Amino acid sequence: MPSPEKPRFLIGNGERLTEDARFITGPKPTKEPAYSIEEAAFRLAPRLSQTVRSIDAIPDLARPRGQAIALVTLHPEFLAKTQFPGSLFAGVGLRAVGSRARRITPDKWTPKHKPTGHDPETIELYVAGSTQSFARWAESLELGGDYLRGIEDLPRIEDIRPLDSLDRHGRVRLPLDDSDSLLLEASIHLPDGDEAAILASFKNYAPTLGVKIMNEVGVAVPGLAFAPVRVPRSAVARLSQFAFLRSLRPVVKLRGLPSSRVTRSLGAPFAPPTRAPLNPSIRVAVLDGGVPDNHGLPHVKQYATPGVAQAHPNFLEHGLAVTGAFLWGALHVAPGMTYASVDHFRVLDVDDQQQSDLHAYRILRRVRDVVETGSHDIFNLSLGPDISVDDDEVHPWTSTLDDLAADGSRLIVAAAGNNGAMPEPLCRIQVPGDGVNCLCVGAADSPDEGWRRAPYSAKGPGRRPGVTKPDIMAFGGGSDTAFRVVRRRGATYSLDNDMGTSFAAPLVTRAAAALRSLFSANLHPLTLKCLLIHSADQAGHTTEDVGWGRIAPEAELPLCPNNTARVIYQGDLPPKQLLRARIPIPKGLTGRIEITATICYATEVRASDPLNYTNSGVEVAYRPNAQKHSVNKETERESTYAQTAPFFKQGDYATEEERRTRDRKWETVLHATKRVEASKLSDPVFDLHFIPRLGARDHAKPERIRYAMVISVHAPKNADIYERVLAEFPELQALTPVTVQATV
Repeated sequence: MPSPEKPRFLIGNGERLTEDARFITGPKPTKEPAYSIEEAAFRLAPRLSQTVRSIDAIPDLARPRGQAIALVTLHPEFLAKTQFPGSLFAGVGLRAVGSRARRITPDKWTPKHKPTGHDPETIELYVAGSTQSFARWAESLELGGDYLRGIEDLPRIEDIRPLDSLDRHGRVRLPLDDSDSLLLEASIHLPDGDEAAILASFKNYAPTLGVKIMNEVGVAVPGLAFAPVRVPRSAVARLSQFAFLRSLRPVVKLRGLPSSRVTRSLGAPFAPPTRAPLNPSIRVAVLDGGVPDNHGLPHVKQYATPGVAQAHPNFLEHGLAVTGAFLWGALHVAPGMTYASVDHFRVLDVDDQQQSDLHAYRILRRVRDVVETGSHDIFNLSLGPDISVDDDEVHPWTSTLDDLAADGSRLIVAAAGNNGAMPEPLCRIQVPGDGVNCLCVGAADSPDEGWRRAPYSAKGPGRRPGVTKPDIMAFGGGSDTAFRVVRRRGATYSLDNDMGTSFAAPLVTRAAAALRSLFSANLHPLTLKCLLIHSADQAGHTTEDVGWGRIAPEAELPLCPNNTARVIYQGDLPPKQLLRARIPIPKGLTGRIEITATICYATEVRASDPLNYTNSGVEVAYRPNAQKHSVNKETERESTYAQTAPFFKQGDYATEEERRTRDRKWETVLHATKRVEASKLSDPVFDLHFIPRLGARDHAKPERIRYAMVISVHAPKNADIYERVLAEFPELQALTPVTVQATV
């Protein structure tokens, strides 16, 4: 990595410019409900009675401990977690165990509703309880509900219906063939505390229908279990009666490897460089098809994961190409510097090449075991199931990897998929690239200027939360410039032409390893993700095509651009409080400056709540001038905190739907740029407010979450901005590379 004469390395210790601050809320705005309590009871009573009759018709064996699930749809104007009807549910002995999105036009709007011209998205809750609890609730509504605890919550409910009234194609998706025996994936709600009882009930019920459960390959995540089941076609309807069954859908297979877009041409012999990595103590995990025995590659160790069978030549070829891309980059030019050592974990075998029905689950368990038990904190995953993101359901690959990365201690880099040339919606990113805690990588068609999304590269948007996907782009090969990959030819190596997101992903992993190797453990895995996104360039392309943009060149990543101070903040966010972060603006700057900020945080997830998938949200208030305070018109008292201005969000007053869509309230990545006259700034700050939730409701016992933030201050008329920031903010310090500058 070349170095300027006096390199201006990234500035660290930004967290020393932060402090905890008390979150002050004004009076909560009251919203008159759309219905009176009497109206709500009158509307919902017959619907709930019908739901109770439907629950009574479910076979006893299909109701674990006499419990069942109904669907409760919230009014679209009452989606905030503080408006969750938890008191009402508790009063009748019910609890929400999951949710999904639903678009509706309610029978009635609140008096101050402003029409949007479309059916709004609302939350449909999976609500569980005993048959007796549902019956008592129905009886109370028929009597007007006067004595119900939490009755004030009732007008927030728009609809109640039995689970089996869903369109069968929504809950049960069958293969297109007409075979009598179907291999399907069953997803089952697992409420906290009842996991064992519900799974035991499912295992008792399924065999009575001739259904075989493949216990050895199932996986579980918080709130849901996923199990492949062999089902006679005639038994599908009865199996779907199981009260806690969320969905039945065909099992998916692994993406085809190598890519069908390969354009091979035997290249010149290749001699793998033997020089030592920049930082040999840094080891990166590559999870792929393996590398050849006696590979002779320096700084590469191979491990076969437990239970994996004999390797397959196609997978070995793919694994070698991915490993070579990480070690030396895209070899259309001279091999790049080796930054770190590789531990290659072989998770594919000959059985997987035969597209065994259950192989995707076995591979996931191998991947999970490596990530969960290893000591690595950077992982490359250039494989996954052959299925695009589904807005209604979270795939087990996605939820498993998101759960493993939920504490921010691991960076999992995942290829977006090579389905970008398919029609909508089949061209969307493939799982697990839709993970909110993962870094999804799409492919650019050129390493030079004038690049575009490679036609084969999967497109966004992702699910919301997680709407900006792919997160980032890297060169993956195109029709004019192929990606040069390493191939084994007998006892020697050569270069071939190829293309795919499989090779773009290790370039991003390589960039992350370059930063980690250069600055050692000073940069947390989440900070690496934040830096890569922060320095990316969209080059005028749409977010759906390129996410946040193509990564910056490796030589530029550790440095501050000209006329720019780039400061790194990393640490933890306290729940339901403010973390006040000073923006490092030196006094006396002149002209118009540009502030760019990126915030990434890690979060626990709930696969049973796709619309409320992330358990954490961060709202950011930008206060550009500490001297300006607003005055309350009624009390004429000055506000405690300085006035806010738009930055990540557009205003303080917005509906919950606007906060979710426009202001990215529950998204794990926030990125924005603000241009302002330097003279209008005075001790500016960001106030980061961590908002916890658990599905659609409030979180009773949230814990701190890990965050990373990068702020760049670009001052075109102040060439010494870097030095002035370091001088005026002595808490900050330029990062020191682990090697002497001459070798950087």
